[in-house]
Amino acid sequence: MKAITPRSIEINPEAARPIDAIKVAKDLLFSAKVAALATLDPSGFPYSTVTNLLIDAEAMPVLFMARLSLHARNIEADPRVSITVADYASDVMVTPRLTLSGHVELISGPDLASFKDAYAERFPKSKLYLQLPDALLYRLYIEAVQLNGGPARNANKITPQDLRS
Repeated sequence: MKAITPRSIEINPEAARPIDAIKVAKDLLFSAKVAALATLDPSGFPYSTVTNLLIDAEAMPVLFMARLSLHARNIEADPRVSITVADYASDVMVTPRLTLSGHVELISGPDLASFKDAYAERFPKSKLYLQLPDALLYRLYIEAVQLNGGPARNANKITPQDLRS
């Protein structure tokens, strides 16, 4: 099953305004500091929150969570997640927004310290909460990409590899 399910609506791509979808998607991903994060609770309902966003050297999102948070507990039961990045200071209905779906894995072992350092550099106040015993960092392995580029500018043929190239 695909992470983002195509709809059975016929779309005329000729009617869309031109957009360099990969560039727009990469610009959004690498400039965003905040993402809406959706997890699935144990009953299958979506649960959404907002979180800080770090992008690693392989263009994969890294997310902080406290082990006691609802979204961290949801991920323990089901690691499938979705994040959406946008310019949240703007009218998001007329500006690009990018949704990434996939699964997260806990960062541990020797890599954890370097990820914590990178996270603390991007979010200096995080130095306080990254030291807490329930501090977790997860990496999102992207399985599907959807760009809503604004009115008449959608793109669903972007691949996770496009974001890395």
